[in-house]
Amino acid sequence: MSFKKEWYESLLTVTSVLLKHRQNPLSTIPFRTYPLYSLISHIPASNFGQSSTYMTACMVVLLNAQVDPNFNEVEYETRYEAFNIQTAFGRSAFPSSLHCLYGNVLNLIRHFDEDTTSVRRFVTKATETLLRHGAEPNVIGPIEDTRLHGNALHAFMKICISLGLDERSITTFRLLIQNGSDPNVETTGIFPLNTFVEEILVNCDKFEKLSKHDEVSITEYVSEVLTTLLDSMLQRSISSSLKYKIDGKPSNAIQRKLYKMCRDEMSKRSLCVDSLTKLCRLQILSSCKWRSTLVVQLPIPVALKKYLNNIT
Repeated sequence: MSFKKEWYESLLTVTSVLLKHRQNPLSTIPFRTYPLYSLISHIPASNFGQSSTYMTACMVVLLNAQVDPNFNEVEYETRYEAFNIQTAFGRSAFPSSLHCLYGNVLNLIRHFDEDTTSVRRFVTKATETLLRHGAEPNVIGPIEDTRLHGNALHAFMKICISLGLDERSITTFRLLIQNGSDPNVETTGIFPLNTFVEEILVNCDKFEKLSKHDEVSITEYVSEVLTTLLDSMLQRSISSSLKYKIDGKPSNAIQRKLYKMCRDEMSKRSLCVDSLTKLCRLQILSSCKWRSTLVVQLPIPVALKKYLNNIT
């Protein structure tokens, strides 16, 4: 469903008025009516570049009203399925707000394929907003329209190639990495890295007819994601990730180059025994719940904080 532009301009006001008059922002019955997730999964007006700002503002209003960005609709429905509670139609159940956000990206791309820059900008802003209000990236659950289960990093890796790699989408990736995402999380033998590499392989159209400049840029972005993930993975995680078999083969030269770069680096890292320095770094990050803000608070030298947070 798509609202007219003028309706979106009043969305923030209407939301604020409803909350002022004690509309419950924590509604869960019928199933799949949790307001925050219904808002995020809603398809915006045609002028996405403008309408998305109202959507983000409404998210903030709901979050300030103590809405839980980690409410697990999937778990909630399972727990109360015996009560035969009515289910609202029109969207899936989501395990977290971040799963909801990334689960809606392909829908946004289909509707606004000529304005993917605005979609990427919205995804970055929404991710930042949710994380700032306590969204937990390591919640595990089903990922929209797939058989895959995973955390928010799995979910973002699933859509980042389709979304398009540029500085905005890389910023979203960095936000997840710096705010609680553990690249060592494995679900049914699949790590976030596997999901990323597989998406390179299946999205052949994203690597066709690229200019030399675009090819260089995409190679740099893929390299950053690859290196960042591998730097934060234990050797045993990297070795396990190599066991995951992906069907299909690259169909063009750029795709072939990127896929080979990923597989070669994974193979190389899997043979390297983790140094004591790396093991200590990952243990400290784990103790800090993979949050750079907690690392910064440690009573250690600034240079060491930068190393722990992988800042060069």
